[in-house]
Amino acid sequence: MYCFCLKRRRFALLSILLVLTGWSIQSHPLFAQDYRFDKSYTDSLQAVIKKGPEDTNIIIPYILLADALKMVQTQEALKTTEKALTIASRLNWPRGMAMAYLGRSTVLFEAAQYQQAISFALQSREAVKKITYDEDAKNAFIARIDQTLGLIHSRIGNFRKALEFLIPSQKAFFKYGDTTEAIIGGLNIGQCYMNNLDYKNGELYLKETMKMAQQYQVWPVVVRCYTNLGFSMKWQKNYPASIAYFRASLQLAQAINDISIVAQSYAEQADNFLRINQLDSVEYLAKTGLKWAQSLQSREMQRICYRALTELYERKGQFAKALETFKIDNAIKDSITNDTKKEEVVQLEMNYQMKQQEELAKARLESEQQIRMIISIALIILVFAAILLFLFYKKRRDALDRQKDAEFATSVAESELRFLRLQMNPHFLFNALNSIADFIRKNDLELADRYLTRFARLMRQTLEYSAQKEISLQEDLSTLELYLSLEQLRLNNAFAYRIEIDPDVDLEHTMVPPMLLQPFVENSIWHGFARISNGGMIHIHIKKEGDLLQYNVEDNGSGLDNTKTTSTAPRDKKSMGVSITRERIAILNKLRSGKGGLNIVGTGHGTRVLLSIPFLIND
Repeated sequence: MYCFCLKRRRFALLSILLVLTGWSIQSHPLFAQDYRFDKSYTDSLQAVIKKGPEDTNIIIPYILLADALKMVQTQEALKTTEKALTIASRLNWPRGMAMAYLGRSTVLFEAAQYQQAISFALQSREAVKKITYDEDAKNAFIARIDQTLGLIHSRIGNFRKALEFLIPSQKAFFKYGDTTEAIIGGLNIGQCYMNNLDYKNGELYLKETMKMAQQYQVWPVVVRCYTNLGFSMKWQKNYPASIAYFRASLQLAQAINDISIVAQSYAEQADNFLRINQLDSVEYLAKTGLKWAQSLQSREMQRICYRALTELYERKGQFAKALETFKIDNAIKDSITNDTKKEEVVQLEMNYQMKQQEELAKARLESEQQIRMIISIALIILVFAAILLFLFYKKRRDALDRQKDAEFATSVAESELRFLRLQMNPHFLFNALNSIADFIRKNDLELADRYLTRFARLMRQTLEYSAQKEISLQEDLSTLELYLSLEQLRLNNAFAYRIEIDPDVDLEHTMVPPMLLQPFVENSIWHGFARISNGGMIHIHIKKEGDLLQYNVEDNGSGLDNTKTTSTAPRDKKSMGVSITRERIAILNKLRSGKGGLNIVGTGHGTRVLLSIPFLIND
C-alpha cells in the first residue's frame, strides 16, 4: 500500500530545519513531487559548504546535501551527515546535533538499514530535549521525529509500535497548528491499522482523515483514502464497495494527474470485477491499467493486470490468449524475484563492508594510540633505549601476528559470505514453490502439505546452521536428507539415495562445517540426472581414515563429460560450488593443521566425489 508521507520526507526534513532556525513551517511547499536527483542543486550546496566557515550556519547545507544524495550516493550522504555531526558536537550545539542525527537516520532509512535508522532517530530525540528555549518548536520537532520512527516501524512490519509513535505525533501536529501534517498522519495511522488487520479503526481514521483533507483541499490524501478504503473492502470480500471506492479514487486521481493511483485504480477494479464474475469490463480495465503501469514501469501493477487478463481469457475459453498473458506474467515475476535476490545480496555486502570499515577504523585508532605511547615512552626514558627497542620489536612482531590473524579471519568471513549466497539457490526455491503450487492444483493437498512442511524445515535449518562454523555430523546429515527427500518429491522419485556411516564415526560428537556435501549432491541431481526419469542412485559413504573424516559421494548419472551438454542448471553455479568447497577445506586444513582435500572423477557410468577434512570430536 502507498504511504504518502514517505514521498514528503525531503520537505519534512526541510520543515524541521526551518523550525529549528525560527522560520515558519508553513513556508515550505505543501506537497513534494517524486524524488529526482538534481546535480545543479547539490553543486550549489557543495559550493556553499566549501566557502563557508565551519560554524552553526554550515550545518543546514550539510544536512540538505545529505538528503539530496541519499537515494543515489548512500555512502557519500552518510559521510556528509557525519561531518555535520562532528561540527555540531565540536560546537556543543544541540540543535545541530539533532538535525545531523535525524539526517543520518533518514539516509539509513532509504538504505534499508532500519535498526540503525531507529537508533539515530532516538539519538536525535535525546539531542532535542537538551534545547533550552522555545518549547513549542522543540515539541514540534519531537513530533516529526516520532513520525519518522513510526514510518520506520511501519516499514519493517511492526505496526503496533508504529502506532505508538504516529498517534501522539498527529495529536502534536494538531496542537501546534500543522494541519497538513496532521492530515497525513491520519492517513498513515489508518494504513497501519489496516495492515494490522484492524479494519474497524483503520476505516474510522481513513474516513475522518478524508473529510478533513476534503475540507482543506489536500487532494493527494483524499485520493489515497479512497484507495485504502478500496483495499479494506476488498480484503473483507465486499467487492462492490471496493469497486465504488476505486472508481472514486480513479476520478480524483485523473483530475489531479496522480498517475500511480490511476494505474492502481484500473488494475484493482479489474481484479474486483473478476471476483464477482462480472466479466464485461474486465478486459478494458485491465488493459487500460496495464498501459498506465507500463508507463510507470511498475511491475507489480503489471502483474495484477496480466493475472486478471489470464483469468478472464481462461473463463472465456480463449486459451491461446490466456497462455500468452500467463507467460508474460511469469516473466515479470521471475524478473522481480531476481531483483529481490540481488537486493538481498547487495544489502548483505553493504552490511559486511560497513562492519569491515568500522573494524579498520578501530584498528587504525588503536595503532595510532600505540605508536604515540611508544614514542612518548622512548622520549621520556631515553636511558633505557635498549629495553625500549626490545619492547618495540616484540610489539611489532605481535602486531604482525595480529595482522596475519585478521587477514585470515577476513578470508574465513569472505568464504562464509560466498557460501551463504550459494546456499539459497533460486532455482531450487523456484522449483520447490512451483511443486507446491502443482500439488495444490492437482488437489493433492496432503502431498502439498507434506512438501511445504519439509521445505519450511529445510529453510529454517539452512538459515540456522549457516550462522555456525561447525555442527554435528548428525545435524548435517539430517539437513542433507531433508533436501534429498524434497528433491525426490519434486522429481517424482526419479532417484534414490543411500547413506552409509562406518561404526567408528560418532554421529553426535563428530563436528563438521554445515552443508559441505550439498553442492555435490545438488550437482548429481541437476547435472547427473538431467535426462534420467527414474533409476538414479546417489550413494554416500562416510568413514574415519587416520586424522581425516572422508566422504565418498557417487552417482550413476551421465558423468562428467555428458553434463557439459545435458545439464540445464547453470554451469557457473556448479563451478562456484566446487571452488568455494575447496576454499573451505583449505581454511579447515590451516585451522586444524590437517591434510584434507577434494577429488572429482568420472567412473564411466557416473561421477565420484572424494572429499576429506580434518577429523574433529566435540568432547
